[in-house]
Amino acid sequence: EVTKEVEKVVTQVVPTVVKETVVVEKVVTPTPAPTAAPTAVAAAVNLTPPGTCTLKSPPAQPVSIVYLSNKFSVLEYYANALELCEQNPANNVKIQTDWLPSNERLQKAILVLSSGDTAYEIIHATTNNMVDFASAGWLLPLDDLIAKYKDEYKLDDIPEAVWAKMRVNGKIYGIPNSGNAQIFFYRKDIYEKYNLKPPKTWAEAEEQFKLLAEKKDTPYVFAAAWAKGSDLGYEFSRFLLTKGGAWFGDGPADPKFNDAKAVEVGEWMKGMLKYMPPDVLTYNNDKVMIALQQGQVAAAVTWVTRAKQMDDPTQSKVVGLIHFAPVPSFGDGPTGTSIGFDTFVIPAKTDVPADVIFQVLMEATNQERQAGAADLAIMPRSSVATDPAVVQRNRYLVAINEAIERGMYDQLPTMVPYYGIAMRAVGNYLADALAGNITVKEALDTAVKDYLVQAKEQGFIK
Repeated sequence: EVTKEVEKVVTQVVPTVVKETVVVEKVVTPTPAPTAAPTAVAAAVNLTPPGTCTLKSPPAQPVSIVYLSNKFSVLEYYANALELCEQNPANNVKIQTDWLPSNERLQKAILVLSSGDTAYEIIHATTNNMVDFASAGWLLPLDDLIAKYKDEYKLDDIPEAVWAKMRVNGKIYGIPNSGNAQIFFYRKDIYEKYNLKPPKTWAEAEEQFKLLAEKKDTPYVFAAAWAKGSDLGYEFSRFLLTKGGAWFGDGPADPKFNDAKAVEVGEWMKGMLKYMPPDVLTYNNDKVMIALQQGQVAAAVTWVTRAKQMDDPTQSKVVGLIHFAPVPSFGDGPTGTSIGFDTFVIPAKTDVPADVIFQVLMEATNQERQAGAADLAIMPRSSVATDPAVVQRNRYLVAINEAIERGMYDQLPTMVPYYGIAMRAVGNYLADALAGNITVKEALDTAVKDYLVQAKEQGFIK
């Protein structure tokens, strides 16, 4: 049974190779955007964590802790924070980081965890990675350690809503280290020119987009990461869940993503294409960012980690002109913004005592350290994320806090190990419908058939 479970997770989390139609990207000469005041220039990124590390209960003998991660600014910062514990000889720990590209990091984690190898003590994981790994029995539950160190490291500073994302079958398996969310980016100068405010609902957005398409201040109005495959599948998921739809009914054998609500969402997405670049089905988040920076669109939905790059004068023609709001809702439903948190996980099998590994993680993610990382990503500690000085430096946090107040859509239905199969299937076939090759209903019906075959092959459906 363990072997079957391992095989099931391995085949699900390693993306399969999918044949996709190559679309030649149309080159657009953007309308020049006005130049903003030089005071909007972004500050240099600081990856040096403040403070020192002192373990309350260091190991009696020297130990080596190896951390597996892909390289990204906030993760580099945390690697430096982990190394603070090595700098204090009294801690008796040596820290080593194994940097790998994101896809290789995932594959290496799967190979090591599934084999029971003890090569790593700490692994960086997305929430979906954590769910897959924990479901396979590869991770250490952290509830007892959290209870033990709750007061010392002020773990109540992390909201219950964040801890809820760290649970699998009622147990906590991850330490949240940084958050990311998709928000609505818009050209404030253009919106103010026509007395527009950022839309609360998609109905308002469509009315605004119609006006902006007529005014032609930018070649196109709106962009989002709708590239065929996972990008498009993720976008469909947001719209489906915020519109009150569902991916599944009663478990993996009951897919719902071809029902009337799902078809309605797909048809709505098709209707939005008239406001978007003609090659949007090739747009990943890099292309969305560039479209904003080069003045090709007046609005977009992308990740908050792209916000500071809007104000980088070496890349952007719209320095100081991009502002932020929650992703619109459908009617009075939740906003289309939801925060996802990356995590640190501890393998179920290690050569280093779990208590020592946990203390090192607590030192790296304490309030002082997260305050130092607040300009790199959304921090899970409330005391940091709501600090007025942090909010002032990171304008996108106003949108995040508004989304929290108005209500964010629940991603919990996607926290199941078979969701990835469904999401990729939808992203592949829905692209054909948006391109006009088949109907939306045909695309979603085919996606369901594809999903059922794969889910059965991988053991999710008996």
